Amino acid sequence: MLKITFLLCALTGSLTSVGRVSAPLGLEVDRSHIYLDESLREDTVVVKNTTDSHLDVVASVEVSADSSEAPVVVWPRKSPLGPGEQAVVHVLLANPAGSRESLFRLRLGWLFASDSDEPGWSHRFFLPLLVHPQGLPRSVNPWLYAHFKLKSEGDLIVENPSGYVLSLSPTIELMPEKKSFALPKSILMPGDVLVIRDVFPDVRSNAVSITPTDLSGKLLPRIEVPLFRKS
Repeated sequence: MLKITFLLCALTGSLTSVGRVSAPLGLEVDRSHIYLDESLREDTVVVKNTTDSHLDVVASVEVSADSSEAPVVVWPRKSPLGPGEQAVVHVLLANPAGSRESLFRLRLGWLFASDSDEPGWSHRFFLPLLVHPQGLPRSVNPWLYAHFKLKSEGDLIVENPSGYVLSLSPTIELMPEKKSFALPKSILMPGDVLVIRDVFPDVRSNAVSITPTDLSGKLLPRIEVPLFRKS
């Protein structure tokens, strides 16, 4: 039996990103992450220069290790900003999103006038960028798709067989014994399989308590999922 300890507020936390985020050294961004739905094909990010100097802000999309090319483009690529000025960066879906969610990063790089002798962009800020395909239904609680299997010798297998990107706190607990340990990563991509050796050979728990997060790392209410046994 699944124990669900969170309500529809988790959907708001995972699909939207409200509030302004101050990047280091003078750039303000109007969100903490981007959720780009293929059915809408476009989202926007507002960036603001909070300094007394001129900034040239350049936007680009950084691919993940699981993808060779991002189906996303940004426009305009370069935004000159005077003191206190802001600009709108458009994030556009240029190619089909596929059948599973994919995760990228929007990279914002900028220079101050005093950085003119520096190579490249001396200041950078990254926003997680999730692309949701039109054919994949939105899920209020995609973390329930995570599978935890404990082998007889104590190895734990963690799988994400779904098409969703699952972001969670790496610290999890075996329940009801409340034995905690850390996963080696905090984001489970679609198809991911993790094997953690020699967790607890003699554990008697039958569930796993996990703490979902949004893509910016904000903690959401905890949930419990079954702990399966595998010989």
